Amino acid sequence: SLYSYNFEMGFSHAVPEDKLAQIIADALAEEKGFLSPPTFALDRTTADSRFYRVFFQVSDPQVIFAKRGAIHQKILGKWDAARLGS
Repeated sequence: SLYSYNFEMGFSHAVPEDKLAQIIADALAEEKGFLSPPTFALDRTTADSRFYRVFFQVSDPQVIFAKRGAIHQKILGKWDAARLGS
């Protein structure tokens, strides 16, 4: 069986769009255990934020939220490092 899942993540404009897209791509490339590599797309923007949607597929629905949490944490860690100049 194949289970597809997606979720939204929002970011301030503190990190330029091209750098933020690379941060997300790098974080997703590090993730393992998916049927196909996770992908993302810019979903929408506002005056103070950018919102990206992350997509992934798994064969076991029981791992969806653990995978989501791992992806979320990895992206936020890389974004924080870039935002804070680490």
